[in-house]
Parts: sequence; C-alpha cells; structure tokens
Amino acid sequence: MTKIEEHIRFGRPLVVLVIDDLTGKPVGADKVLVSIAGQRPPVVKPDGYRVFVNIRETSFNLRCQSSVYYPWEGKVDLTERRPEDILVVRLKPNAHYPVPDHITCVAGRTCPGQRIWFWHPDSGNFRLMQDYKSSGKGYNDIIDIYHSERQEMEGRYFFISGAGKGRKEYFKISGRVDGKYRMDRELSGDYRKIGTVIVPVYEITADGKGEFFLPLAGNDKGIPEEEIRLACQPEGGQEEKIFTLLAGRVNPITL
Repeated sequence: MTKIEEHIRFGRPLVVLVIDDLTGKPVGADKVLVSIAGQRPPVVKPDGYRVFVNIRETSFNLRCQSSVYYPWEGKVDLTERRPEDILVVRLKPNAHYPVPDHITCVAGRTCPGQRIWFWHPDSGNFRLMQDYKSSGKGYNDIIDIYHSERQEMEGRYFFISGAGKGRKEYFKISGRVDGKYRMDRELSGDYRKIGTVIVPVYEITADGKGEFFLPLAGNDKGIPEEEIRLACQPEGGQEEKIFTLLAGRVNPITL
C-alpha cells in the first residue's frame, strides 16, 4: 500500500495555529472560523491550536473567516507535510478590528487587487547569520536569520538587499528546518553575511474597490514616538515613497 493510499484509507490529522498578524498571538475560537469543506469542525485546544482529525483527502483548501480579520484561504497538501507539522496562518486585521489607541494605522486607496509593501526604514533587528548562495535551480529555500523578537515568524514577509545591490527581493517564511528558516521560494541572487540587509515588511492587498487598511505594530525598537517614518512600495513598482505618520492614529495616504 502506498503512502497516499494509506492516507486516504485511515485519514490524517492537521494542526493549525491561527496568529494575529498585529500582536503575534494566537486567535481564539470566538474570533475566527477555521474550516475545511466536507470536514468536521476542528477540536480547539485551550492554547489556541485547532486540530482536524481523520482527514481523508490529501489536498484541500483551508479557510479562515472572521468579522475583524481579512479572510484567508490556502491550499494544503498533506503528502508534503509530516503529521506533527503545525500549519501557522497569520490573519490581518481589517477596518472592523478593535485597534488599541497606541497602534498606528494606514488607510488609503489604489488600484483594485494591488499588493503593497510597507516597512520602517530604520529597521535593524534582523541579520544574516551565514552567506546565502542561490542554486539557480529552485531548491535552496533555506536561510539562516538572527532576530531579537520572540514572536512566531512563520508567515511573515521580509525583503533582503545585498551590499551594492539596488533592488530588493521579497520572501515569506513558511517554516523552520533545524533552527533555520524555510522561505516560500529560492532567492535569485547570492547574499553575503556582511553587508546584507533584512527588513520585516507589512504586506497588504487592496480589495475590489482598491481600498486597504493596515494596523502597524509600531517601530521595531518599541519606543513610543509622536511621528513614525514609513516606507512604501507597490508590488512591481520601482518608486518608493516615505510617509511621516502620526502615531496612534489612522493615517490616510495616497499612492
């Protein structure tokens, strides 16, 4: 009996951890509905983990729906996962989210479906621990990053830029391997430990009307400010814009 036939006959579990993209903390069952079509609801653990049991399909879509988060849907292939693997899903707060008073937000309008990247220009809590060399064949998706944060990293977006390189490459952390991080793809270039810049980014996609809303977790140093500098770049665009935001408010911006 093949592994796939065994999965179909006996079923497999899937453990899901839903993370609030703003706080980095697990989201309770009362805030979001996690579902798989045709599958019984998951068992929700006190620590926030959701456990689907006896899944007979090997490939399916997982959905997360909530009144205070943007909806999320992703394809899961159990043949590519170990039973003990945890699927981490990061949910982004929408305009109905109860944003704390000290959190700074941006809101605006652009082309419908436009993907936008935001970051703090002076971010510096992440660095490359060893040289990264691209294979050019799509299989070197492991990167060694040091960071001083203690939040869950899976699902977070970053850009990387090497010394003397004018362009940025964006990537998302999709898991961990032996203390290092797996990216959602292989980088196209080589990066040396010295001189490489790695910056966490806030990513948002405008809705069908071109509108977007994005709460920011404050600056990486955790120091309260009256004003916050924020850089922005639409996906595929070359021009970067710098905005000065009023802290603790919803800041309208024009792209």
